[in-house]
Amino acid sequence: MSPCSNAHPSPRRLPGLMRSRISRAVWAAPLALACTVGKCEMPPSELQRVIKSMPSGPLTMKRSGGTLIAEYCPDNTCEVIQVKAQSSVDAAYPLLAGYFYYFSTYTYLEEWRRDKNIESALAQSLLQSKTGRCPYQGKDLVRCELISLNSGKGRVTILDIRYDEGRKTSLQLNIQEALK
Repeated sequence: MSPCSNAHPSPRRLPGLMRSRISRAVWAAPLALACTVGKCEMPPSELQRVIKSMPSGPLTMKRSGGTLIAEYCPDNTCEVIQVKAQSSVDAAYPLLAGYFYYFSTYTYLEEWRRDKNIESALAQSLLQSKTGRCPYQGKDLVRCELISLNSGKGRVTILDIRYDEGRKTSLQLNIQEALK
């Protein structure tokens, strides 16, 4: 049994009435859970809604060692942002979602960005995860926090990945340029 198996029990293990009210889609949600030794982590529920609503997505988030990785792959390309930080996972999730909301150049995301409910949910998540390093909100908060993480003990890497003719090509983007 996986260390995360108790995080999402099988619908068969739920009482009959509860099982009938819960769609199997909930258990097979496209959001990637980040499982570490014996522990599953996932973003707060409002932020999950933001992430799941990304077109041609969703955004997947996972943890690998001390690195939190967010990946958006709408076609044969991916944009990946990796954060190695001492900060909490809960604080990093909104920053990663904020990067895709405010800075990603994917045209797939244009209509999604116009949804005021998405903007409101993301803004709320960002305010709740604020570290105090940056006295801003919204786009400026995401930019400031990611630059602060990159210049401190953490490390932020943004990658543009392409899969062409059976080959994977990865290009690391300049963080200052990517956050304009």
